[in-house]
This record gives sequence, C-alpha cells and structure tokens, in this order.
Amino acid sequence: MALLKKNGDLNVQKTNGAWTTLMHNVTKFQVNQDKIFAQKGGALWRKTGVTGAWTRIRGSGVKSFSVEGDRVAVILTDGTLHYKSGNSWPLMLRNVTAVDLDGDKFVARQTDGTLRIKTGTTGSWRMLRSDVRTFDIEDGVVAVVQNDGTLRYKNGGNWPVLFRNAKTVVLDDGRFGAILTDGTLRIKIGPGGRAAKWADGALGFDFRVSRVGIIKGADNRLCLKKSPTGTCGLITTGVKAVQVL
Repeated sequence: MALLKKNGDLNVQKTNGAWTTLMHNVTKFQVNQDKIFAQKGGALWRKTGVTGAWTRIRGSGVKSFSVEGDRVAVILTDGTLHYKSGNSWPLMLRNVTAVDLDGDKFVARQTDGTLRIKTGTTGSWRMLRSDVRTFDIEDGVVAVVQNDGTLRYKNGGNWPVLFRNAKTVVLDDGRFGAILTDGTLRIKIGPGGRAAKWADGALGFDFRVSRVGIIKGADNRLCLKKSPTGTCGLITTGVKAVQVL
C-alpha cells in the first residue's frame, strides 16, 4: 500500500509491514509495477523499488500525469498533453484536464468535458462521449461520471447506467467502485452485480482484489477493509490519497 499525507509526505509499506517516507512535498503519486512516480513542485520523479534512487524525468511545468508500464504521459500547466519518448516529450493533445493510460491506450478528458481515446502514440484520437466530469479505464473497460452524477460504462456502442448521484469512479478487476453524493462508498462486481455498501462518509478510496482502503472523517483517517460488513482497521490519519497494491 502507498499513501500521500495531507502534509505532502509520500509513504509506502514495505513487504515486512513497516512504513517508510520516500519524499516530502509531493502533490501526486502513482505506483506502477516496481516503479514509483511522484510529482513535486511541477517536476516529475521516478524510482525503482523502495530503495532505488530518485531520478527527475521532467523538470518543470507538470500539472498531472499517468503511467502504464514504460509509458508516461503528462499534462502541463498550459493544458497540453505530452508523452515521454526517450529524452523528448512530443505533443499529443491540447486543452486536457485529465489523462489515464491502459495498456497501449491513452484516454484524455478535455476542458469542455469531451472524453477522447487513442491507441498508441501514432493513432488518431476518437471521441468516446461528451459531458464527462471524471472517468477511469481498466483492462479496456471505460467508466465515466457525467456532469449530472450518472455513472455509466461503455458496452459496445451503448453506455448503460451503473449508479446515479456519483462523484468518483474506480475500476479494478471487473469491479466498479463509486463514492456517491451522500458519502456512501459502493462497490459492485461486474455491471450486473449488487452494489454493496462499504462505508459511509467516504472522502476517497482505492481497492485491489478484496482489500479496500477508505479515507473518511474530519481527521482524514485511512482504514483497510476486506468485506462490506467487516471491520475497517485503522492505518493512519491525515491521508490525502491512497493506492492499494
């Protein structure tokens, strides 16, 4: 498990269960396979494993980023989307607010709420849909939260409804997780599964297989839960974001 504290500390849990702080003043992070990425002061850093040395791969201007395998994409403060190609960063798209990578696919949301996708760095951008507030993609499955809070997933040329009044969406291994406007965290297995309630008052979450990390409460406490009705074991407080590994 890896987490970002509200004070900017990036902490990861070692295989022996102990926690260690890898970097201070971090605004965003992502763990991908054995690589750890951290955004700090507009720069993007990367290291291999907990004990590896940090290497700065982009010096300044980074607003957000996404990684998948050896692929790295960044959104700069001017809204342009770039990908790393050796030591250069070719331009991919303009007016971008969010990006996610899945296999060889790039998915980007633009300022007008349009969601676009392309395969590889040389493919053409295709519009998936408009009116998108946030989204996620996992193993080729795309889910979006529209501006009115409707959560849908792409099924061929259709977009069936999964939840209403949603604020966020996270996909993992065929499961759909969402925080609703009333603060409840619900997760369903597959599009036709039952939407089980995992928490009230959720501020953020991430999950992997049967482990769900939930951020909640005025103290932004992080707890780990393994079933909808099970105990949520406290990890720490003051947490801004979590990634369950």
